[in-house]
Amino acid sequence: MARARPAFGPRPRRRALPPLGANRIAEPSKGPRLPAIEPQSAPREARAVLEQFFERRGNYPNMFRTLAVRPEIMRTAAEHMAAVTERGTVPQRLKELCVVMVSALNDCDY
Repeated sequence: MARARPAFGPRPRRRALPPLGANRIAEPSKGPRLPAIEPQSAPREARAVLEQFFERRGNYPNMFRTLAVRPEIMRTAAEHMAAVTERGTVPQRLKELCVVMVSALNDCDY
């Protein structure tokens, strides 16, 4: 049975994070498992969501180009992303900084 941490007293030491850019995955990535499809060949419902991204951002995010093969999942992922990034009390710039930091920690190319 796990012991509960007392509500007072010293906190346990945190494990140090590896330096930025240090790959923490045991085996290097061999690229995406699913291809990002071109917006023109996406299903109609998915094309509408991709066009909304293009209007707001000027590009088609690769994650959503990949999700376009399943438009219902892509639509709910886009709604979730909007709920996290566009609303709330945390400043937009801080949210963007967190996205960049997590990408760097995970050795993402972008």
